[in-house]
Amino acid sequence: MNEIVYWNFDKSHLKNSAIQMRETAAINYELKLLSDNKKFKAMNNDYCVDAIKMAERIIGTKISGTVVEVGAGSGVYSCSVAKNSGIEKIYAVEYSEKTVKELMTFVIKKNNFVPEIENKIFPTVGSFDEIKLPDNSVDFIIDVGSLHHSEDRERTFKELYRVLKIGGFLIGIDRCSYNTKTNADLQNKLDRVYSKTYKLDRGYNTEEKLTRRMNSEHDPLLAEWEYLLIKVGFKLTLFWIYSFGTDKKLLRILYKFTVGIFFKIFGGFLMYRKITQLGNMKIPFYPFFSKNQQMMNMIIIAEKKEYIAMP
Repeated sequence: MNEIVYWNFDKSHLKNSAIQMRETAAINYELKLLSDNKKFKAMNNDYCVDAIKMAERIIGTKISGTVVEVGAGSGVYSCSVAKNSGIEKIYAVEYSEKTVKELMTFVIKKNNFVPEIENKIFPTVGSFDEIKLPDNSVDFIIDVGSLHHSEDRERTFKELYRVLKIGGFLIGIDRCSYNTKTNADLQNKLDRVYSKTYKLDRGYNTEEKLTRRMNSEHDPLLAEWEYLLIKVGFKLTLFWIYSFGTDKKLLRILYKFTVGIFFKIFGGFLMYRKITQLGNMKIPFYPFFSKNQQMMNMIIIAEKKEYIAMP
């Protein structure tokens, strides 16, 4: 396995509470979870892996060349992509050094790759706001549930745009809120206190009041994702995947056997042609491409068509 790569970056804008929560969950929850062979196998074939493969089919090519996964966490998705024959190297970038040292290296070893695959993966301590690679040097950037944690998304998107080659893609599987959500709704979600069970599972202090805001969570609107990605220069296709809360079981069942059947038949047709709207209404896609439990509700396919220097 390659030595850990260190990209020095400014940590002043990061929340100490978020760093501590990230590291605690990585070691006390994810490491234990992925030590279980059955759960490890499931994680390597989950919804986000299916969504990345769907994005590849829409683009018409496999992820290849030089790749950066931002907010890579355990490195599971970097390991999945590294199996593509066209990969030259993939930087699995995570800001938590402890997570990279203890969790990511464990996951890479547990995959038991042949050296030709394992040597393509570079576990990297760094930030998606300061990618230590030259302009126009990366073929693909992957995001799985990480970019919504950015404290300044426009700054982050400019950096991703900078390092991508012309013709390169950002593929994101992430979280968004629909445009009808009010600012009050979003703020209330961020101030939601984690349950005692959630804290216990992840090794947090069960007596401490911990909120999503403290964990550097954000709930960007669908329109905000679209606006900022286009603003920095990307040609964007964004699919909103409809998600249900656990309190809407009946609605989910009805949706599955009505709209779900429609998308099973026509979903691929719509996606391959990048049809995402009917008039002014965003099409709520059903996750027809995956049998696994849905984890994120947005697929981003953003291409750098030409270089536009940002001020």
